[in-house]
Order: sequence, then C-alpha cells, then structure tokens
Amino acid sequence: MPDATLNPNVQYQPHPVPNPGLQSFSASSSSRPFLPPIDTDLPLRSFENTTTFQSPSALFGSLPIATSSRASANVQSTVPSPSLPSPGSGWLGFSPSPTQSSPLLPIPSTQELLDEFAQNKIQSRQSATQTWELHCTRCPTWVNMNLSTARPLLSAGQFTPLHNHIKGRNCSANKARSISGTPSLSRRASVASFASHPSPSSTTSKAPLHRLRVFLAQRRLHLPQFPIPPVPRTCPGVVVQWPLDLDIKLNEKFPFHRIPIGRSNGDLPFYIELHERGDKMIAWSKTCTGCPTLFATHCHECDRILPRLDSLAGIAEHAERGTNYKYLNHSQLQDLLVERTKENNELKLHSLNMSRQLATFARKMGDYERLMIAIAENDVPRINALLSTAIRNGASVNTMIAQITEAVRGLRSTKGFTQLEHDLSLLIYRIGGHSLLYSLNHALGLPSLRTIGNSARFVKISPCFGPVSIDVIRANIKKVILEPRAQVGATQKKAVTIMMDEVAIEEHLDYFPLENKVGGLCQKHSGQVPITLSTYCSALTIVDKLRDGSVHFGKEMAVVAVRFGDEKNIYPILAYPTCKQETVADMEKIYVLLMQAWEELGEETYGEIRNFATDGDPLRRNVGYKMFCKEELPKDHPLFAILSNLPGLNLCTGVKLIIQTFDWRHIIKRESTLVRQPSGMCVDAGRVVNPHFLAQCLQLLAQHDEKSVDKLLNPDDPQDVPRAIDLIEDIISVRDAEVPSDSVDLASTSDSVRLLGYVFENFALPFNTPEFSLSRQIRMLSTCAHLTFVLFREYRTDFMSNQLYGDTQSTIKNIVFSVAKQQLDDGEVNVNANEDGTDPLEGHFAFTRTTGGHNSAMNYKQGMERNGWACDIQGVYSRWPHLHQESRRRRITRTEHKDHLNSSKWNADLKAANCDLIDCWAQGELEAVRILSANSRLTPDKYNFRTILATPGVDFLRPWGENNYPGYADDLDRSVIETAPVSAASEPSVPLNTTASGDISDSSESEDEEFIPAEGALDPEPITLQDLLDDGMPQPLDLTPGPGIRLENYVADENDKPVHKASICRLILNKEFVAKSKERVDRAAGLGLGRVRCFTTVESRSLKASASGNMTGNTFIPGDIFLALVRHKKTVSMAVVRSTAILHDGRPVRDIPIGTIGNVEAKIKLTGQIVHLESVEATSADIVGDDGSSPVKDSTSWLWTGAFLTCASKMKGFSVSTVKPVLITVPGTMVELINPAVVEAHGRLSEDAMKNINSAGTTWALHHPYLTVLLNQLSQRLADLRGLPSVTESAKFPYQSAGKAILVSERGSLLLADMSNLACLYCPEVPKNWRAHIGAHILRRIRRSGEPEPKKKGRGGEDAASTVGDTMPCGYCGRSGRPECHIFMKPDSKKNEIDCKCTYRYDGIYHAKLKYLLVCTSWLQIVP
Repeated sequence: MPDATLNPNVQYQPHPVPNPGLQSFSASSSSRPFLPPIDTDLPLRSFENTTTFQSPSALFGSLPIATSSRASANVQSTVPSPSLPSPGSGWLGFSPSPTQSSPLLPIPSTQELLDEFAQNKIQSRQSATQTWELHCTRCPTWVNMNLSTARPLLSAGQFTPLHNHIKGRNCSANKARSISGTPSLSRRASVASFASHPSPSSTTSKAPLHRLRVFLAQRRLHLPQFPIPPVPRTCPGVVVQWPLDLDIKLNEKFPFHRIPIGRSNGDLPFYIELHERGDKMIAWSKTCTGCPTLFATHCHECDRILPRLDSLAGIAEHAERGTNYKYLNHSQLQDLLVERTKENNELKLHSLNMSRQLATFARKMGDYERLMIAIAENDVPRINALLSTAIRNGASVNTMIAQITEAVRGLRSTKGFTQLEHDLSLLIYRIGGHSLLYSLNHALGLPSLRTIGNSARFVKISPCFGPVSIDVIRANIKKVILEPRAQVGATQKKAVTIMMDEVAIEEHLDYFPLENKVGGLCQKHSGQVPITLSTYCSALTIVDKLRDGSVHFGKEMAVVAVRFGDEKNIYPILAYPTCKQETVADMEKIYVLLMQAWEELGEETYGEIRNFATDGDPLRRNVGYKMFCKEELPKDHPLFAILSNLPGLNLCTGVKLIIQTFDWRHIIKRESTLVRQPSGMCVDAGRVVNPHFLAQCLQLLAQHDEKSVDKLLNPDDPQDVPRAIDLIEDIISVRDAEVPSDSVDLASTSDSVRLLGYVFENFALPFNTPEFSLSRQIRMLSTCAHLTFVLFREYRTDFMSNQLYGDTQSTIKNIVFSVAKQQLDDGEVNVNANEDGTDPLEGHFAFTRTTGGHNSAMNYKQGMERNGWACDIQGVYSRWPHLHQESRRRRITRTEHKDHLNSSKWNADLKAANCDLIDCWAQGELEAVRILSANSRLTPDKYNFRTILATPGVDFLRPWGENNYPGYADDLDRSVIETAPVSAASEPSVPLNTTASGDISDSSESEDEEFIPAEGALDPEPITLQDLLDDGMPQPLDLTPGPGIRLENYVADENDKPVHKASICRLILNKEFVAKSKERVDRAAGLGLGRVRCFTTVESRSLKASASGNMTGNTFIPGDIFLALVRHKKTVSMAVVRSTAILHDGRPVRDIPIGTIGNVEAKIKLTGQIVHLESVEATSADIVGDDGSSPVKDSTSWLWTGAFLTCASKMKGFSVSTVKPVLITVPGTMVELINPAVVEAHGRLSEDAMKNINSAGTTWALHHPYLTVLLNQLSQRLADLRGLPSVTESAKFPYQSAGKAILVSERGSLLLADMSNLACLYCPEVPKNWRAHIGAHILRRIRRSGEPEPKKKGRGGEDAASTVGDTMPCGYCGRSGRPECHIFMKPDSKKNEIDCKCTYRYDGIYHAKLKYLLVCTSWLQIVP
C-alpha cells in the first residue's frame, strides 16, 4: 500500500493510539480519560480482557506527530483522514454494541464516597448480621462494609470496602469494560498479535502490516482499503500533557527526582526534556527504539509513557495516605514534612503534659496509699458512709484521711443512713432486741433505735376492745396490707385466703395508754364493763364482773390473717382475746364483718376472697357449713361446666363462691390420733383396728421393734405432726410385710390395716411428696374421697368421726375448686395442694412466741405488739428479698422436713392448665374401685358410685343426702386428743375469793379436788385503793402536765390522789395472776406453771403375740378370744368374743397374766367383739393338741367366718341406718379363756362365709363339746345378771345350727325371766320404769301422803324395810342406812362409771356424760 504524505498545513498533536493492553477511547471524546497508574514494565494484557473496539475515526481520525531535537527534521504536519466506512458498519467488518462500549470512568476516592453518602447519593441498608451495606454506584451490587449499624458512617476510612470494590474485578462495571462487545478472540490470536511492536532489527513497516493481514485472513476478515499515513523515520518522543490545574506548579508537582539513570525500584522508565523555555515537556522512554510504529509518530516503547503519565498525574493530584515517600512529588513531600513537624511538636507537648500528669498521679497515689493504710489500720464504723459523703461533697483524699482520723478519735460521727441500713436496724431490733441493736450501733455504726424511730414507720395493729367492729378491721387492712404492699409495688390480683386460728395467751389485763383502755378481756362479754377506766370505780366494776362470771379473761388470742396466692407472707388484720364461749351467731357476725371490710378496701385491688381456712375448730367449722354451703353453684357459671362432671363433688358454695377449707396437717394429726384411741377404727367386716392390733402389725416391719412401736403409738406429744406422718407412712408399709401363715387374727388384722393404709396414703402423700405433679395430687385425693365415702357410709363414726370426715372432704373439695378457679383466671400459675391450710399462720405464731426473749409466754398486749413486729420484719424482707434465708434443704431425709414444705421444693408440673380435672377425678374413682374390690369384704353394690351418687342430694359431703352434713354434727369427736380433766387449780385465774384486804385466801383443798369457795367469798367487801398502797402501789404523785406526763393515764382515788392506770391493772385487776405453763402440751390441757399434763396413756407392757395369734403361756393380750354370757331379750347365751382391750381398774393395759383375770380384787374387765361362727362337721384338726384319739364322729365344730356381730344403728337427723360393730365389756370373773385351733377355711365354709376370711385362708375352729362344758361352768358362776352385757338379737346371734339356737344358758335364762317379773318392794306392781316408780314412793314418803305398807320379803328373799327411808333413801330400793346402797362414781372425760351393790340396782339410771346422778342417793362418794 502506498505511503501517505504529510500535510504541512496541519499541525499534529500527540494523541494516544489504541493500545490493546491499556485502554480504549470514545469516538466522540477529544479529551483523554483518567487512567489508573500502570507499571509499563509489566506485560501487556490481552485485548479480550481490557479493550473495546472503537470506530476507525476514533483510531485514525488524526495522527499528531511530534519530533524532538534528535529527529531529522522538526516538522509538524497532518495527514488527512482517509475515507472511512459508514458509522454503523463498524471497523473490520462488524459493529460494536452500544451497551458494551462504555468509557472508563474515574475511580472515586474514599473521601468522595463519603461526600456522596452525605448527599444521599449512595443507598444503605442493614444486613442480617446487623452491619452496614452500601449500594455500588457502578453496578447493582450491595457491598458489606463490615461495620455494625450501631456506628454511624462519618469518616472516609469507613468507605474503604466500597472503594476497593469499585476498583476491583468484582465490580460488574469493570467486567463490562473488560469484556469486549466484539466476537471473542482467543488470547493467542488477539489483536495484540498484529499490533505488537517490531523487533529492534526491523527496518521496514511492512512486516507488521503483513502479520495483520495474515491474522485477518485466518479469521476471514479483510483490512479496509484506505491510505496509510507515512511514519517518521525517527521517534520524536511524547509530549507531556500535564493537567491544567497542575501546570502552574509543574516543577513542584512533577516527580523529577524519579528520572535518574538506572533501573532502581521506583524510578520512572522515561526521560523528560524541557522545550520552549520550560513550557513544553517531551518524554522519551529509556528503552526507546527510535523507530515510530505503524499508526503513530513514536515508537511503541514511548507509547507506554502516556498511561504512566496519567498515573503520575493522579498521584500528584491526590496520593492515598500511606503512599511510599519515593512516589511523592516535591510539593507533597513538603506538605508531609510540615505535617510531621506539626505532629512532632504536638507529641512533644503531649509528652510534657504527660510528665506533669504522671507527677501529679504519683503524688495522688501516695495520698491514696495513705488512705488505704488509714482504712486498713483503723476500725472505723460506717466508713463507707463517711467516704461516700466525702466524695459526694468533693472532698480531697487528704480531707478524707483527716475525717477518718477524727472518726477514730471519736470527734466525728457520720450522719445519714440508707434505706437498707434503716431496714437492717429495724430487723435487728425486732429479732434481737434493743440490746443487740445498741451493740451493733456502737460497733458497726448502724442507726440507733431513736434514729429508726424517727425515720421508719412501725406497723401497729389496732387492738380490739369489746366486740369486734368493722372499724378495727378496716384500719388494720390499711396499715398492714394496702400501704406496705403499695410501697413495694405488689398490687397484682391473686387468690385471697382468709386464715383464722388461736394462740394461747396469759390471762392478764393491761392498760393501753394510746387508746386509754384496758385490754385482755374477752371480746364477747367485755362490752358489759367500762374498759376506759375513767374512774377508780370502773376498776372495781371490772373486778365484780370477773367475780360473778359475767366477764372473762381472754384465754386465747384469735388471729385473722390474709394470704395472697402462694406467697409466704401473711397479713394479720384482726386479733382479739376470746374466752372460747362464742356461739355460731357470734362467729358468723365476725365472718360477715371480715368479708364486708375486704370487699370495701381490698377486693378491687387484690381480688375476691376464695376460701376461709381454719384448723378444725368446731365453732368455725359449723359457721363454715352454715355460710359456705348454702348456695348451689349456678349452672351458667363457667365453673359448672368443669365441676359438674366430677361425680360426688359437693357444689355448694357461699357468696362469691367462697369455700371453707381445713389445714391438712391437722387432719393427718387427727387421723393418727384416731387410730391411737382405744376405740380404734372400724375398717373392714366390722373389725376394729386399735393400738393393740396396730402394734402387732407394725412389728412385722423390719425397721421396728417393740420399743420403737411403743414410741410411735404413744408419743410424748400427740399433736406432733412429724410423728403423725411417721405413723401414717408405717401403716402404709404394712401392706408389704410378710404375715405368718399360722396367725389367723394377725392375718385378718393386717388385711384391715392394708385397706386403712390405702386411705391414709391417698390423703397424706399428695401433700408432702415433691415429686408429685398437680394431676397426680388430684388423682390421689379423688381416690381418698371415694374410699372414705364408702367406708363412712358403711361404718359411720366407728370408722371416722363425723367432724373428721367432713373436714377431709371439705379440704379435697377446696383444692379441686382452687384448681378450677385458677384455670379460668390464669392457667399458667402453679397450684399446689401443699399450700392449702393455715401453716403460714402457725409460723406466725412461732415467731410471736420466740421474739419474747427468755419468756415465750405473752399477754394480749404483748401479742398485739409482736404481731406488729412480724409485719415489720415481713416488710423488710419484702423490700430486700435477699436478706431472707430460704430453706437450704434439697433432699427430704427426715420427717420433720415434711411438716413445713412449700412450693419451692416441688420439682413436678404444678401448672393449673396442665391438669385435667375430669380425667384425674375419674381415674381416682377407678383406683378406689380397684382397691375396694381387692382389699375389702364389701359387696360391689357398696361401692357402685354411679348408682349411689345418682340419688338426688347425695355427694361426698352429704353421704346420705337429705341436705344433712355429718361434719355439722355436735357429737363427740374421737379424733381430738383426750386429756385428763382439769382440776380447779388450773381454772382461769379470776379473783373469785379476793378478800377485803386484797389478799388471796388460803385454800386447803388438794389440787385434785374440786375447788369450793369459802362461805362469804362470793360477796367480799369492796376493795379500796388504799388497801393496796401498802402492797407495792407507788406513792401518788403531784402531777403537773408536761413532757412524758399525760393526765388521761391517771385516775384519782378516794382522796383525789392520782394513780397510774397501769398500776391499777397490775395491783387490782391482776392481783391473782398465775402464769401458764410454757409447754404447749401443758397449755393445751389448761395447766399452769409446774403442772404436769396427764394424757390417758396405755400401760407400757409387752406387745408381742404368739406365732398363731392365740393365747400362749400365762399372758392374755388383745386379740385373744374368750367366752362370755350375753343377754339378748329374754335369753342368756354364750358368745365367743375377740378381745380388743383390757381394763385393769379402769385403766387400759396391753396384757395381763391369766391368773389375774378371774381375781375379784384385780377388777379386770375385758372388751371385745362377738365373732360370727358357723357350724360345720368336726375334724380332728378342730381339737387343740389332739393326737387323733379324740372322738369327732357325729360331732360339730364352730368355725369363725372372719366377720363380727354388727347391728343397725339409726343416725340422728337421718332416715337411714348404718352398720355398727357390737362391742361388749365383761368382768373378768364372768369369762372363760379358750384356745382355738387354726384350720384351713377353704372347703369347710359356705361361699358367703368365705368372703370375710383373711388373705391367708385360715380361721379358728372350736369343738362343740368343748364349748358345752365351758358354758356349764359359766352358768354355774352366774349369780347376778347385773354385770352381763346386753345385745340386740340378730340373724347371726345367738349361734344357730339347723335353725335352732345353740349354746344357750338355761340357768341364766331362768334368772333373767325371774328378774323381769320382779315386783316392787312396797307394792305388788311390777314396774317398767323403776326410777319413776321408786321416786314416787320416796316422794309420797316425804309428803306423808298415803304410802302403802311394804311387802314381807324383798328381792332375793331379804327382809323388807317397814317403810321408805326418811334420810337419804336409796334411789334403787328406797331404803336408808344400808352400806350396800352406797354409790361410787368415778368421773371420766368420756363417761362416768357408777358402782353400787344394791340388790335392786339396774342400768340406765344415770346419764354417762352428766356430772350428777339421776337418782336420789343416800350416799355418794366420788372416787378419784
């Protein structure tokens, strides 16, 4: 192709030629874009990675050529552009894509990115890892800045990740620029192959062109035909185009120091020459070939200078911080030097300041060391408060040291205390007393009593003077509950329980100066006397009222407290003294006042009252039945949908669904007391389980022997709950004991004890087993409710007292109601059966007794003060919970631990929502049926709950319906501990026999005899104040009103001399005060100091029985059998009796020698149950000790069926009758002992009789001929029928064989018939009512009104009296002066025993519970 000629009229300027390894230019841009610095020494990159094809006009539009001084001719010319293809046709036969052709934009610095971000030109967001993400301005990529969003983007350095992304390969904009829009060319066959520089040996330009043509031919491309401009023969270099804003400082901005000759690191690869007086710079590469390339006026080595110049311009314009010094220009080095000089000066100044600060710090460290030494070497009270005050006032260390020195010398005391210090002092004062607070005040600097008295507000419970009023309750609710709980923010609603119990107090009157009243009188009757002591006569009136019994001392202090949910704290809102003579109406009034006051003040904030809890007091029990069992649960109430599906549950409640409950600990204690009673519990088949039989079963356990069983059944304190729990658990363990197979009675007893153990287990374990969940607790309580329901319906009070049964069922009912209510309120709250009851109140009483120092007793005034102390301590613990010591026990290893458990010990699920009441109740019913069917002799119809509970009105609290509650009965409660009668010396200490001088009259009566006031003692002369002045009354004072003297605290005597009212209480009202015993067991018996409590205990003797359970050796024990004669209607028959108790002179004993039983002087009586016998054909095994020679052919034997004689007992207030076991008591002289044979019952008894045989299948056998002989012996000894017991005739007694009564005493029946037809001693009439008939004779004799003449002979053939006696006639026969008519009465807590030898004596002449006889007696002697 011909060479192009240069146009001399055109001036050429240097313009970069498209370099495949460097950059691309826009076809329309005449300015050179900014390029990053590129090392020219590195190999060129491939065309396909960096270059985008441009139009030929951009490549060959004009080719400026500059020559240097080394060129042959310094000529500038311009070659005209050849004609090019159309703009859209592209170059080399293809067109570039507009979207793929983009100019190379400059890379922004971090400062520029910060400015763009401040102008909201860069989007930001928060990543999933809480870090900043910024949106790239060149591509749609979110760049993670690795900075937490908690730190704002305020500095340029924080934008380094975004800057690195923009200039890196990951930016899609860079990829777009690097990827060509032309068809892809391989690296080996790139455009660089035809644009490569010629070798130094090349002298012609045709070789590159030839290579280009070969390259295009291989790819079927054609080189366009246009003229090629001529290329100069010498390289003129490259004109340096320095940025305009840098031209004025070229000598400072251009790095001339990097041009030295050499190839050291950092030197520039080109030279610079200045032309035109320094206005023009030309650069030659240090490796310049001197030969221009095909399309340029300079060589390819010089062609590399332009990108490097752009890089230098970029560094000169802005150098990144940390750039190596050798890459900086002169101006930048100057600026850096100035900056470093300034920094050095700042460091020097900082060093000087630091040296001064270090000196100051060293001096201060010395001061602090002296302060530490002063603190360590001196014991300064409250040094923390001293230092905190000094720091708060800005005092220096030297000032603090001086203050410590003054404090050590006693010249300074720290004032001002924190709330914690005030509360600590209050806690110490309430628990340890004033002396301890005084010591700690001087030793540790805690606030003194005066300080806390001025700053703290003590809780003072308002006392009750006279009958309970609602104002007292309101005041206490405000002071005890509302104000303290508001201070700690405890205002959420919870289940509210009202607890009530009594604590014994001294019978002592005290003066309350603040109220100006006398306290300590019973609330029921104190309204009859003036308690303000306005005059001296008021005190005398109180004495008179105490003397005549109109007013009483308070024997106990009744406390009413409120508990919220499962909180440990309680809040006493009422405390009043009581004489225990309140009626149901009185207690009902108190309950109404409590409910009314709470409704007014506390219900809106803390919720409604859910239940009233008590310990089993008879009065409160009856009030609870009257108030809280009167309304049926409404059917539209949400609770009805749940509770109506629990068959047997009583749904009667009080107003606002209030339920009565009892403390489960008292119930367990009463159950253990009941089983310890001599009368025992009738459990199965009429069998009585009393301590004698229970002891035999307990000795089967490996952990017990005779001594441990005796201690368990006869504890020192029968009210000890841990001992009661021990007994209950051992009874439960009897079911696993191995019973000897040859012991008939022991096997039968163990069967009954096993059934009793199931009853006790299902009630006791849910309350004291932390592993039980709420569902299991409800399931076991349901089982207990069903079991007690069946057994109580069958045996009534012989199984369990009415009161104990009602309390047990009421407790279970309350727990079920509580769970249902909590499920409606908040099912996530825990409900624990253990929290039911009055145990927190018992703990409150323990505190009131232990805070009295060495004297645990207290009077009413002290009791009120200690109640306030308990509230103070409770408030401190509420404000500082960490001060309260929690229980550290993690394992329950002792029974004592079970007495006071709480919910924190439970590790099971107690959430109310997780308990299905309906399912748990049904499972309890099924479990009860399984237990009864496997362990009882009851027929299935007795525990068919669906049928029984289908009767209208029948539920667990009303087992016979008719809206009658057995728990409301007023009969004897056998589960209450029986104590010996209280003598007159232990009666309330009222001044009944106060003499005129104020002295106590001396009484010579013994403590065991009834106190009889001396004549005239009931009407003494009035007591004057002057009579008491010589006995210790302080002398009257001449009072002048002033500090500490309140005139209202004094009264004037007869001489108008003031006397303090407290002195009147001490010397007049409490003249005969006697302190009670400090022992609880003594106080329960009403005994004073020095008195010993007398429980009715069993004589400690051997408990062991023989292997067979029969009489062996010379000892008779309960469980052995004997024979006795029994009356029934007009017949006397012999009965086989299993002994249950032995009485020796009226006292129960455990065993007795056989020879003593028949001794008249020993006064032995045997009590037992008549066993049911069935006649069978005799075998040789029926005879004890038979060797096979005894005749048994055609003879019969009697086998025990395992049942006992029972009778129908009609209940008071009900139209139904229950089964009652028959127990008889026979004198020892009228019995015959017998040893039965132990035989197998299977195959010998009928199917019905086998139902009651023990689990071992053995029974007793008695040979009939042997019984006949013993019957004759008993009949011969029968002389008087008065000692014979009488029973009701039934189908099972007298014993029958072939429909005929057997073992009947003919002689006894004749004597009975003769006695039934006995005529009167004074008239021929045969009276039916001997008491009325003899009484009529005595009355006519006294009035001398037609008394008939007596008959010749009396009963038994003795001579009759001529007439009815005139002096103290006998109530049995009407005669006087006969020693045998003397009546002996032995008082007892349950009944009075009467003994009389009168021939006409008959039973039923006196009432067992009355303290007087119902007959006129000639002589009465009370036997102690």
